[in-house]
Amino acid sequence: MKTIIDFFRLIRWLNLLIIALTQYAAAWCLAPHKNIAHFFELRFALLVIGTMLIAAAGYILNDYMDVKLDLVNKPDKVVIGNTISRRKAMIWHSIFNGMALLIGVFLSAKLAIVFLFSELVLWAYSSILKRKFFSGNFAVAMLVAVSILILPAFDASILWRPIIAYTVFAFLLTLVREIIKDIEDMKGDAVHNCKTLPIVLGLRPTKQIIRGILFMLMLAVILYAIREAQFIGWHFFIYGMLTVLIPMFYLFTTLHKADKKKDFSRLSIWCKVIMFAGILSMFFFKIMY
Repeated sequence: MKTIIDFFRLIRWLNLLIIALTQYAAAWCLAPHKNIAHFFELRFALLVIGTMLIAAAGYILNDYMDVKLDLVNKPDKVVIGNTISRRKAMIWHSIFNGMALLIGVFLSAKLAIVFLFSELVLWAYSSILKRKFFSGNFAVAMLVAVSILILPAFDASILWRPIIAYTVFAFLLTLVREIIKDIEDMKGDAVHNCKTLPIVLGLRPTKQIIRGILFMLMLAVILYAIREAQFIGWHFFIYGMLTVLIPMFYLFTTLHKADKKKDFSRLSIWCKVIMFAGILSMFFFKIMY
């Protein structure tokens, strides 16, 4: 039983569910005249499953590559080498990547290229980019954005304007969370000579960068909520202010006094909460359309 639980921890099952929810919510809510039957379309289900498989494979590879780092940063959460052997972890990684690539080939040549590109970027991230200045943060944020941006290419009925807005939102918020995670893992990263943002620039300048990204994101959320409220109702604006902007402002202000590992761990969770609230806002478009 513990092995099964640890396996689901390894593939970050909650993150995978959020990926699925995001893609299904976008495909259903941001496409006029789509009904509940869309949830049972095989081709779209395969797209979602393929995306989840790539993400799961990426999580496994990341933990495989970071065993030594994690023994310093979070020793109580290390799975590979304990309940799951390194060999089995890589077997599952290969199976997930292979299945995703087969799904991509089945759906379309373009999607197969996107899936292969994502797998290569995740390999580069886990083996090289994660330890480099900013490039690892950007790579993860870009892949999250791609998982949303591919939807209109797959289904032409999905509206481009909100998709672009949610893509930018996901990209910037993921970027913030990845930098916060780098601060959280500074101790182990420094021991293994990683050149992450907080190690190279220091804690205070890194916090200022995060606050700068958050400020731009908050401003974008306000402007976008006002714009869309004119078309789908001001309840969209009120929801955005209460569930996205206020938590984001809390993150912005709390970051200033955060100095312990548990503080940054809490802020990382707040990023997930804000992301989830942003995803739920898509349902207002369904009410309108």
